Amino acid sequence: MKLVLWQKVLVHLENVERSGIVDDEAWPPELTQVAMAAALGKSRGMISLALTSLVGSGYVTSQMHRVKGSGRMVMCYRLTKEGRKQAKRIMAMVAAEGEDLGEIMQRTFNEPKTLSDIEADLHVLRERLVAANNRLERLENALRELEAGA
Repeated sequence: MKLVLWQKVLVHLENVERSGIVDDEAWPPELTQVAMAAALGKSRGMISLALTSLVGSGYVTSQMHRVKGSGRMVMCYRLTKEGRKQAKRIMAMVAAEGEDLGEIMQRTFNEPKTLSDIEADLHVLRERLVAANNRLERLENALRELEAGA
């Protein structure tokens, strides 16, 4: 079994939040792009792309926050309620397959996509399409109202 990057990011964030090391004062560096890149063996740019997609899908929120061990504010990422549900679904799927989650999280090779990978990607793409369509409808309605008022 293989998890795609966005799935690994969700599981990573769930593991960090589940560990209980997130408090109100200073958040753990594991919530930053740099730490996620190191933990998942990917470039920060790849992590950034995955996080942008996850924020757009409503699974993750981003916020500038103080990080433990750093004196400055850094962009941090946290799971939304939906993101937590999705991460738990992924973890349950891995457990149902009898696979070791830690070992899967470390896999970086590019194997052909499995049907479950494609279905998971399709699910996210459908959600993005619905969200984009809703935004488009709101913008079109706003434009009609502006044109009617002009």
